[in-house]
Amino acid sequence: MNRQPFRTPPHWWSPKLSPGWIRFWWPVRKRLQLKEQRLLEVELRGGENLRGALAVDQGVLITPNHPGHADCYAFHGAMDQVGCICHFMIAWQVFQRGNWLKRLALRHHGCFSVDREGTDMRAFRQAVDLLASSRYPLVVFPEGEVYHCSERITPFREGPAAMALMAARKGPRPTVLVPCGMKYHYLDDPTPRLL
Repeated sequence: MNRQPFRTPPHWWSPKLSPGWIRFWWPVRKRLQLKEQRLLEVELRGGENLRGALAVDQGVLITPNHPGHADCYAFHGAMDQVGCICHFMIAWQVFQRGNWLKRLALRHHGCFSVDREGTDMRAFRQAVDLLASSRYPLVVFPEGEVYHCSERITPFREGPAAMALMAARKGPRPTVLVPCGMKYHYLDDPTPRLL
């Protein structure tokens, strides 16, 4: 697990998803993906499931596992291949640790904050509203934390299922869950360099 600054969340950050700003931030995102995370390629499998749900205007909740810190870059790379942008529910600590420019970029990418350790009704309502009415999917990592294991899934938290059920009851359209698995592997054997 990762050390986080646990205290009362200082602020709520709402999403300001903007396709134009996402295109603007694309070169920066790609550079960080390569330089900081060393993520060279993203291979998408099963994208037709998401495309099918979006084609019939359903509320879509994507629930990926959370194996590493490059997940956001991997996910954006996959969404670039699908031709879709998404909203993201992320821990408030990610906003808190960033400067104003990082916070702005996160909000432009559709991110909004959640207090994972408490009952964050504002984030819950935001998620339900997005599922009920937004044309863009919502991404929630149901494991709730980065566990650095690509080979297995840790137990899910209950929040994402509750969001989907509430949106299905509240919204005028069906809500679907699209499970998503992410797995990292080296392109070349790293053993010689590690030794």
